[in-house]
Amino acid sequence: MNRNSEPRLPATATTADLRLALEQERAARQEAEAGKLELEMMPTCVTEVFHSLCRQFRPRVEAKGLSFTSVLSGLMARKEVWAELDPTRLTQVLGNLLANALKFTSEGAVTFTVHAREVTNGCVALDFRIRDTGSGIHAAQHKKLFSPFAQAEVSVNRLHGGTGLGLVVAQQICREMGGGIDFTSAAGEGSEFHVSLVLQSAEPIAEDPAQDELDWSNEVLQRHRWRVLAAEDNLTNQLVLRHLLKEFDLDLTILLISPT
Repeated sequence: MNRNSEPRLPATATTADLRLALEQERAARQEAEAGKLELEMMPTCVTEVFHSLCRQFRPRVEAKGLSFTSVLSGLMARKEVWAELDPTRLTQVLGNLLANALKFTSEGAVTFTVHAREVTNGCVALDFRIRDTGSGIHAAQHKKLFSPFAQAEVSVNRLHGGTGLGLVVAQQICREMGGGIDFTSAAGEGSEFHVSLVLQSAEPIAEDPAQDELDWSNEVLQRHRWRVLAAEDNLTNQLVLRHLLKEFDLDLTILLISPT
């Protein structure tokens, strides 16, 4: 096994990107409820999907006083793994499980691991595991967890917590991609959710030359504790800006200006 540090997040996300993610999650729920859930399968770097989720959730987990551990194993520990999948849907599924782990854990840790191995017919088997030391789920509620009609308090919270995608929809997405979700849990002993997929391997896509410029910009931001002054009239944009720049340890001042 190899514990890798995640690459830096390019500061390119915008408020529109965040709103788009929320709209995609709402659309996924609506499509699933209407029986019209569609996937957009494409060559995807599984390694980057994993790192992107780690970058998103590590600060949130640590801000709650918990430890966050990410582990790559198998093929993932040795090289980038590419597969034919829907990156948006996979991110929604894993993000929902990570958010639930964070929500239901008041002390201890959240662990996010992925294992990849080659299987027959040019396919790759992916095994994502999200483990928490939270409240756990009573055995009597296990069968209700993936039921759209679950009424038990724990089940309802699990279904509607996190990103809002829901475990029922997440399970459907995984099945559409050739896999599924399973879990082990006991009241007071935490939970482990397991996403398993068998996907067609894909050839890496050539990197965008613009990425080199973004990497260089990030390196410059990390060299010093720069003093930065920004003017923005939208409070949401201010929050997004602070979130995107907080990893660079900047002396950041944002002025609230009135639109002209």
